[in-house]
Amino acid sequence: MRQSLPKAGRHDVFEKLIEHLRERQAEGLQAYGRSLETHNGRNFLQDLFEEDLDRTVYFMGLLLQAESREHTEGMPCTPCLACQLRLGNEVSAI
Repeated sequence: MRQSLPKAGRHDVFEKLIEHLRERQAEGLQAYGRSLETHNGRNFLQDLFEEDLDRTVYFMGLLLQAESREHTEGMPCTPCLACQLRLGNEVSAI
């Protein structure tokens, strides 16, 4: 399916991403006293794999909540991402 050209939206995705990256960097500086650097003795592939496992677990939780209609109080559900994916709807920005 070919999509039409994008129209004006609500949020600049890159600006939001940069904002979140800066926040993560500040958290890392606070916790570890330095920013994430290459050749730091960590195995980036292992770290990535473990983070992806965590992400998959959270995603499964969203899907299970959507199936059972149990939503976390205070979390967006108009409908939430899991509901939209389950229903096959286009995903809107959160």
